[in-house]
Amino acid sequence: MSNEKVKSKRDTRQREAISKAFENSGRPLSPKELLEIASQWVPNIGIATIYRNIKIMVNEESLVSIPIPAGPPRYYLPGRSYKAIFICEKTDRTFFLDDAHISFSTPESVDGLQIKSASLFYHGVAPVKRKAGRN
Repeated sequence: MSNEKVKSKRDTRQREAISKAFENSGRPLSPKELLEIASQWVPNIGIATIYRNIKIMVNEESLVSIPIPAGPPRYYLPGRSYKAIFICEKTDRTFFLDDAHISFSTPESVDGLQIKSASLFYHGVAPVKRKAGRN
């Protein structure tokens, strides 16, 4: 088998592991968290592979980036809308907060500035284990 075919097969397994990590977590992940979770399926996956695939997937729009104030961006699969993100101060994990618990309105403009979207970040401490479906 040529090197190109071997690399393509490896890249596919790695991409599948990365996608599975996002699907199973149900929450935004940092590259470090992604590496830890994806290595369950591809034990020898490296951080460079994680960053390379994140870049490709964001460019393909199969992954969405969330800029986090004073921290590295987090990533999640598209198709999820959110108003608020919770950031655990102990573990640095991030979670989507259920929109039903968040009430704030985003004006169309303020002082002549057109607002396209708004995000709210809450900081606190999350339990070590969260129940399935509560991410």
